[in-house]
Amino acid sequence: MITVLLFTLLAASDGPPLNLVAAGTDDYRVVIAGDKKELAAIRPDVWQGNVNILSPTGRLAGVNWPHFLMGSEGHWLTDRVESEGQQLVEFQVLVPSGRVVGYRGAWKFRDYFVSRETHRIWYDPESQMQVHFAQTELDVLKDLPEVNAVWVEFMTQENSYSTAAAKMKDGSVATLDVSKTGLLANMHYWDGQELACGGWIAIYGTRQGQGGCVALAPLERTSGPIHPRVNNGHVDNIELHVLDARKRQPLQAGQRFSLEYLLLAGPDRSDTNWIEPALAKAAVTLETLRKSEK
Repeated sequence: MITVLLFTLLAASDGPPLNLVAAGTDDYRVVIAGDKKELAAIRPDVWQGNVNILSPTGRLAGVNWPHFLMGSEGHWLTDRVESEGQQLVEFQVLVPSGRVVGYRGAWKFRDYFVSRETHRIWYDPESQMQVHFAQTELDVLKDLPEVNAVWVEFMTQENSYSTAAAKMKDGSVATLDVSKTGLLANMHYWDGQELACGGWIAIYGTRQGQGGCVALAPLERTSGPIHPRVNNGHVDNIELHVLDARKRQPLQAGQRFSLEYLLLAGPDRSDTNWIEPALAKAAVTLETLRKSEK
């Protein structure tokens, strides 16, 4: 996990100072210090650590589940649900103000697993882009049969966006018109595909005036490929999976999954040309962080 010192070393990064402020019990807001513009909201307990991402227009672009979920479609863990219903174990604001603000938290799902994250946020005023760097780990607490999904996601309401896109293993960019899908609940797309090294998954072309688009880009992980998924029909979700959702496998007590990834959120776009320049710019801040960890 990252210490407060590392945040201090990033204080000279480009971008305005931010504040991570308590707006009430179980309510934290990320705001630009000068004009008080709100970028994101976190509710560690009742939202189980979900983060509301606001667009540059101030509308809700969608919700990031930044730490791991677990599920097993068709062979449910219990009660025919995924692991929504995690209980807050720990939440700590690491740095409440500065160019980079951050927190860490931990959540437990019954006696199945503990899901942890360290989360940092900064803002690029030139591109109106907020950058979230999440490091998440999941520790399996007991043997679990036939699990096929461990993932993070950016979720929206149905018909919020028109297009999802992903940079796949062969370097091609696949697109999906989500305005023409979703005839049934929980329709899944791109299962079995793998993201490219340096790949990403994105959603853009807002249909309800959110005024923002989002990309998820995996960095380091436990092992193996990252699988993209679009979950469409009653929701429009983009997801990063560390297991192949087509296959079920038994998990064992003591097993651990980990993933570092970036979430980029900025003005809505009509294509994906913005993603890789934005990732390259975010990498400058990340390089400073990496050097500070050594």
